[in-house]
Amino acid sequence: MVRQQVATKGDDFQIRRFNEFVLLRQSEAVTSWQMVALLIKDKGWNKKSFCDNTLLDEFVYDRAMSNHKSKPGFRTLMAICAGFDLGLSSTDTVLGASGFRLGNSKEHLAYEFIIREMPGTTLGKRNEFLASVGIASLGSRTNQSRRKAS
Repeated sequence: MVRQQVATKGDDFQIRRFNEFVLLRQSEAVTSWQMVALLIKDKGWNKKSFCDNTLLDEFVYDRAMSNHKSKPGFRTLMAICAGFDLGLSSTDTVLGASGFRLGNSKEHLAYEFIIREMPGTTLGKRNEFLASVGIASLGSRTNQSRRKAS
């Protein structure tokens, strides 16, 4: 009985990841901001939910929802992908829309690790791991908190 419950949970998780992947790949969204707005709408998140899960400021939410002309930065997109708990394929799609990709630097490998190996984990917990391997935390809120403490 326990084994079946675990399989069902795993199946639900995989189905959610697949649905996000299909949503992004089959959408008409071409910019990263459009993809982020699509994910926000799909999750039914408001500004507070977005900021709490991605550890980013409200202006990032506003840029996504207005399809701002600026291109989001790599670390901003990584905070969004981790905050949305996207899989690696969906993360690659979102990054690619702004001309980014994960490479082989220690920083990029750490980001790939938290996406691939830490599904279902909050960005706060993922940031704890990043700090433990010497990589800066994701999300502008975490960086501002550190600056205020200094």
